Amino acid sequence: MSNYLIGPDAAIASIKAGKNTFITGPGGSGKSHIIHQIKETMGEDSLFLAPTGIAALNIDGMTAHKAMGLAMGISTHHDFTKVRSDKQAKLLSSKAIKRVVLDEISMFRADKLMEMDYKLRHFRKNSQPFGGLQVIAFGDGFQISPVLKREETAEFYSLFKSEIPFDSETWDLLGFSCVLLDKVWRQEDAEFAAVLNKLRMGIDISQGVQLSLIHI
Repeated sequence: MSNYLIGPDAAIASIKAGKNTFITGPGGSGKSHIIHQIKETMGEDSLFLAPTGIAALNIDGMTAHKAMGLAMGISTHHDFTKVRSDKQAKLLSSKAIKRVVLDEISMFRADKLMEMDYKLRHFRKNSQPFGGLQVIAFGDGFQISPVLKREETAEFYSLFKSEIPFDSETWDLLGFSCVLLDKVWRQEDAEFAAVLNKLRMGIDISQGVQLSLIHI
């Protein structure tokens, strides 16, 4: 992560500068706090989206499927200009929206990220990624991956190299400024926090499990 900026101040500075910003870090490192700050200072012209209903509730936002009318199966170019309601079309084309905030980005499948990108280009009549909107993404690549049904696998991989959003063409086009939140605020025991972070990355699993059991 040598190209990552470090800490919440760097994240806020990148956001305020209007850059597409990806903010990552382990649980308890302050991602939700920064989302709350965005809501307080930029909430009126931001669209807050998440991949699931529970994640959307946690940020007082909407699911991307509800907001954008995303396809239920594998997204293709046939879906780029389609929505299910006039309300969705008006939202996507709204001049009042300046940025999109995506929480739990690791759960957004690559084809859905692409569909979101091209729908915003279409409805905003702007060929730039996400229709020229600033994109602020939060998440942890070590956490839950996107869901790909077994019956979709063959067709999906004939169209996309990976379901992981970080491996997608859309991700590359957005040119994120990446920020790592490296301090865990939620866990007072520094040694235990370090163990949890190793477990998150799949390092020293046996030792980590043993120490975790002691804290239960």
